[in-house]
Amino acid sequence: MRCRFTLAAALALVALPACTPSVPDAPTYKNDVQPIFLARCVRCHGAGDMLQGDPVAKNTSTSTPAICYFQRYDDGGDCSIASTCKHGAHYCATLYGSYISATDDSKLRMPPLPADRLNDWEMQVLNRWAANPLP
Repeated sequence: MRCRFTLAAALALVALPACTPSVPDAPTYKNDVQPIFLARCVRCHGAGDMLQGDPVAKNTSTSTPAICYFQRYDDGGDCSIASTCKHGAHYCATLYGSYISATDDSKLRMPPLPADRLNDWEMQVLNRWAANPLP
């Protein structure tokens, strides 16, 4: 049996609202933010407890990150000594807003090209969390 879509059926599917969850009023790192970071940021910011450059980034001015280990909420290492401090997501919460909203031609854009930028929901969750970075 063959299924045929009529023009009206196809238009009805396009008109359906997207199934995006609502942005939590008070996002937490563990439930809302960490999954975004693990999926989109940790490859360079914390995988294997290291900071690493993105080998496929088209923006050659993007180098290895200097701070922000997004796989963890709290700082790690001895933060009284800069060289051994591993600042976690809580410390970096107020820093990444300008990076995730940077234009494609900016060396600050995160994630760097060719990665897709964060979607609106992800940005809203991160920005709302940054205003009150709960664990």
